[in-house]
Amino acid sequence: MNAAEEVIIASSPSMNIQCNWDEVSSNGKFWVSCRRPGEKTLHGSLSKPTSKQQHDGSFIIRDHNSHSITVECPEAKMTTRFVRPRRVMHLHDKTLLCGDVSASGGFGVCSSEEGQLWVWDADTGETRRSLEGHVGDVYSCRFFPSGMVVLSGGADLRLKIWSTLDGSCPRTFVGHSRGITDIAIIDRGRNIISVSSDGTAKLWDCGSGSNLATMGSTQWSINTCALGMSGVLPETSSAPPMEPECDTAGKLLLLACEDGMLRGCDVRNKETIFSCEVGKTALSSCVFVSDTQALTGSEGGVIATVDLRNPLTPVKRTSFGTSSVTSLSLLSGNRAISGMSDGNCVVWGLDESHLTVTKLTGPDVDPITSIRASVGKLFTTCRDSCVRVYESADVS
Repeated sequence: MNAAEEVIIASSPSMNIQCNWDEVSSNGKFWVSCRRPGEKTLHGSLSKPTSKQQHDGSFIIRDHNSHSITVECPEAKMTTRFVRPRRVMHLHDKTLLCGDVSASGGFGVCSSEEGQLWVWDADTGETRRSLEGHVGDVYSCRFFPSGMVVLSGGADLRLKIWSTLDGSCPRTFVGHSRGITDIAIIDRGRNIISVSSDGTAKLWDCGSGSNLATMGSTQWSINTCALGMSGVLPETSSAPPMEPECDTAGKLLLLACEDGMLRGCDVRNKETIFSCEVGKTALSSCVFVSDTQALTGSEGGVIATVDLRNPLTPVKRTSFGTSSVTSLSLLSGNRAISGMSDGNCVVWGLDESHLTVTKLTGPDVDPITSIRASVGKLFTTCRDSCVRVYESADVS
């Protein structure tokens, strides 16, 4: 895609609220603002909701309960619903770089700086296991489908498999020349994938610890990845796999890269099948919407929708501000959620106007580093060392 084909970014107004609005006393006030692209930012002050509608001329409280508040800015023609966390768990004094929650919702895992990695009870936040062995920042961690095994990768160039039962590390994978930035688990977990700032993606066999293939090679850092079934792969992607490779047929690996390109790799064939120029700044997140559509976020704050059936055509772009998009995830009801580097966590409908959104509150300008949904709850990790838990029903 060349400059002449550039699509205009549909920047929406962005409304913000004081992070601890729900803690303000009954006779206190909290601030609210609305930033409009190319226009003056509106500022206001509202009282804690009572049974009556509150307004200050620029903002109106349209609805409220113990867990959320809905504020309208008539001048910007925008309404935002702000949802507070049900629980805040301060797990550690270190920055949280990544987090995941088991499929059952019973356990969580978080990674941090200086090799810190630990498993915790998702209900209480109590640490169950400290996983010791990494050196340097641990950028990514994931549960295997069983919920009893964790995969991690980080700045020490190592990929590790851990037992949550006793904290042991039965397998370490070495092969990247720079830090591992993200990881993916293929189906049941016999094979795994790592991506790195060395510009490569590697396919590994968990049983032997061997590197089965290197793919997606580029001179640019691969910042994150997403793995999914795809309806756009060639017929040859169903060819017999090499041993001991399994469950790679029909799998597409999306690579969000430092040069602003979204690359797609056929995992079975180990070939890059497209490179889509998304924007001028580094890509920092990506996620599958369906087998033919993906979302990717950039450090410039742009969220792009890419049609994987024709990735060389212009993409649809939108923006909720200028802060970097640090995490993207899908929710039920054809909705997406984006974590931002300014602490905002925005929920919006993929087929609706962006003038009506929901925001998860709590962080005070600290970046959201990961978002995970599990068993009716949303878990976010943040650089302020906290895991925040939201009820999915509050976000609906």
